[in-house]
Amino acid sequence: MKVRYPVMVVGMAIACLLTGCVTTREVGQRQGTQTGTPVQPALPAADADQSFTPALPAQPPAASYPTTLQESGANPAVLALYGQAQQQQGAGALEQAANSLERAMRLAPRNPFLWDALARLHLKMQQPDQAQNAAYKAISLADNNPNILRGSWSTIAASRQALGDASGAASAQANAQKYAQLTSGW
Repeated sequence: MKVRYPVMVVGMAIACLLTGCVTTREVGQRQGTQTGTPVQPALPAADADQSFTPALPAQPPAASYPTTLQESGANPAVLALYGQAQQQQGAGALEQAANSLERAMRLAPRNPFLWDALARLHLKMQQPDQAQNAAYKAISLADNNPNILRGSWSTIAASRQALGDASGAASAQANAQKYAQLTSGW
């Protein structure tokens, strides 16, 4: 015959176990107070009249972002394929240039400079949909780099214009201008 523990005993054991897990009161702390984030003391009357602006998280200055693929720390094979794509593009071999960029992207799929270059190449090849998609990918990988964001939004603006979306092009161009202002002081 199997002995079964009464449900009440099991329930009490679980309750005791959980009670030990959730105790947050420190020794010497008054009963009835809650623990957590300490309360900031009230501001003196002179400071209370001034408006409070919370500090924004520290971000590196705009000039500290890489401006080229070389500065991004890409490996030598990626740099070689990128250089090959640039030569092919200069010679008018746009399909071969796209193939070289795609090979480089297989080695460094998260490099926004490669996606931005591919977006511009697709635009040059009269492929605005592909250009827009690659530019969006570059933006998603840009990590707030205004150099990438400026160029990619400009590519999106040109792509939308080519697709007949004038209002979308204006919106994208406004984004590009916003990032151009961030980089203009360099």
